[in-house]
Amino acid sequence: MMDKSKNKKCIVDIGAHIGLMTLPLSLKVKKDAKIILFEPSDINRKFLKLHMLKNKIRNVDIICLLYTSDA
Repeated sequence: MMDKSKNKKCIVDIGAHIGLMTLPLSLKVKKDAKIILFEPSDINRKFLKLHMLKNKIRNVDIICLLYTSDA
């Protein structure tokens, strides 16, 4: 996944949890790329935001939304 993301301008992480994939992804994508994170859990989103702040990652948008296959 990391290699496939290397030259992309936009990455979507559904179920971002606390950013375990986001942190290394943010280093692999282009400088002007955007990573869109979906995380519905309040506690996970709290730590996700903290990890982004502590690691000075600014190319992310965190969205509080749950995706489901239910219609």
